[in-house]
Amino acid sequence: MNRLLSLSLSAGLALALSACRDSGGSGGGVSNQDMSHANNPGDMASKPGDDLLMVGDEDMAGPAQTTTLHDINVGNVGNKSPVTVSGLVVTGVATNAGHSKSGKKYCHYVAFVQDPNGMAPSGMKLYASGNPCTPLDGGSCHCPYPPMSNTPLDAIATLGDVFTVSGTVSLYAPTTDAGLAPQTHELDVTKGTLTMTGSGGTVTPYVPGTASDFAVNGSGYQNYESMLVTIQGPAAAGAHDNYGGFDFAGAHFSGSDYDFIWGMKGAFPAANMTLKSITGVADADYGGGIAPRTKADFAM
Repeated sequence: MNRLLSLSLSAGLALALSACRDSGGSGGGVSNQDMSHANNPGDMASKPGDDLLMVGDEDMAGPAQTTTLHDINVGNVGNKSPVTVSGLVVTGVATNAGHSKSGKKYCHYVAFVQDPNGMAPSGMKLYASGNPCTPLDGGSCHCPYPPMSNTPLDAIATLGDVFTVSGTVSLYAPTTDAGLAPQTHELDVTKGTLTMTGSGGTVTPYVPGTASDFAVNGSGYQNYESMLVTIQGPAAAGAHDNYGGFDFAGAHFSGSDYDFIWGMKGAFPAANMTLKSITGVADADYGGGIAPRTKADFAM
């Protein structure tokens, strides 16, 4: 996928990168797919700024090097590098992540995996670009949910499945209300391959000593990037924001990834509901939010 990249200088003092996922198309390959679990189909309501600011290119150029998620996350593997990483456990199934705001409006899809034995940070967001969305009445645009995305991520359908993933390292800076967050990492698998090598894998969530590390713009989203995290209570859940997010015990929880599974259209968790703990994936988008995957992630 080609990145449209523009470069501008502000008063000769600041350098800003602006790019969007504006080209795409499905590709790549999948082996040993397990399609038994599917997300509910539907439309993805995009947040403001859903086009992430990108630095990278998903084209697989040259031989892939075998590496670890930790080495990618700490910068030991260069941007745009083709890589293969084995033994990755699915911690977040593939889901619809909106679409480009301009051009052909290609659909975006993401999933999460983690190395259960890796040093922190040892999680990773997987990204794939699909076909252009289908225009609907009223100016909205529909992107099918996996396993109907026609991308390699259709295979990422069950928590605990184990994969070998080949893709391209891509750095991006998620948009926030304040501007740009620090660069984070993903593997672009649009033209990559996913090989299922097992099932029933487990990941022990990280339990922070200070839950506020996972508040909006907290350091936890860099230090434990895309890893499974448990925030312990007991504490009362805060009221939902416009995107299904809420606060709990000093941490922020995102409704943008999987709340169509557990959120009951904003009715769960109810404001002031007391919970023992909540588990989810530390997603750096929009300043950061822990993304619960199913209702089982909420201990009551």
